[in-house]
Amino acid sequence: MGRIVLETLEPRDRWAVQALLRACGEPASAARGLLTSDPTRASSIRGELLGMTDPTTRELVGLIDLRAHCPDPETLTVQLFLVSPFHVEGPVAEQAWQRLEARAAALGMRRARVEVTADSWSTLRFWQAAGFVAEPEPIRDRGRLVVVFEKPLIRCRIDGDHLLTSSP
Repeated sequence: MGRIVLETLEPRDRWAVQALLRACGEPASAARGLLTSDPTRASSIRGELLGMTDPTTRELVGLIDLRAHCPDPETLTVQLFLVSPFHVEGPVAEQAWQRLEARAAALGMRRARVEVTADSWSTLRFWQAAGFVAEPEPIRDRGRLVVVFEKPLIRCRIDGDHLLTSSP
């Protein structure tokens, strides 16, 4: 597989999202919640569902559910970062995070935040390797122990295919 691209997913992508969720052992019914906007959400919090797509085959190989300006105006929160089990061993996750990080910084986000269940060792290692630092105390969410990670983002500007960075 070549380089992946991030694309905004819409309700018409429901079948591909359901197939990916099933392949990852998640209920396909979760696709409806991911692809439906929540009218109760504050208007200053922009949610977006991104697909990690192989540009050659158009295969959906991963999902990112994110919230810009959450929990504050300068933070991007990744609520779901899911990669197909058929692509977990490759560079998909790293490529997707690099693209998302550059995009968030270019939009003026100063930090990224992700919450990971404490028993997901490979996921914990991934976010640590990506430069995230765990907050000292885990939290409880729906009966599960969750580790909250944050990472400062470097301000940058994208000029064509070139990423130009400056200090935070």
